[in-house]
Amino acid sequence: MRSDTSHDEVVFALAAACRDGAIRVIHELLAAGVVAIVDGRGQYSGRTAVGALLLDTAARGDAVSMESVNGRAGLVYRNGTRVFGVSTFSIGVGSIDRTWLVLTPEKLHQWTHSIGREEGRS
Repeated sequence: MRSDTSHDEVVFALAAACRDGAIRVIHELLAAGVVAIVDGRGQYSGRTAVGALLLDTAARGDAVSMESVNGRAGLVYRNGTRVFGVSTFSIGVGSIDRTWLVLTPEKLHQWTHSIGREEGRS
């Protein structure tokens, strides 16, 4: 990746790669020493492990979208309207050097609940 690549550009490219199942592209977007912290599952290190984690998470649902998470671009993983995962990222010199993945349903309740309100449900 170019060193001037913005946070949003990297996350946008990652979302597309996850949707396409493009593990090679995912690896290119990850720094060599990338670390993923997953609530309830611990830490994953390296392109191979983190790439597989991101791709496996995306494959569990029917949609991956780039959305604002804590004020920055992140990924939201869904099955229908149910959010089952949210990722945030730290971008180093043009690549992802750290990611945090929330999978605990209790922590994601507000995400799914807010989608229902937007669609007229409660």
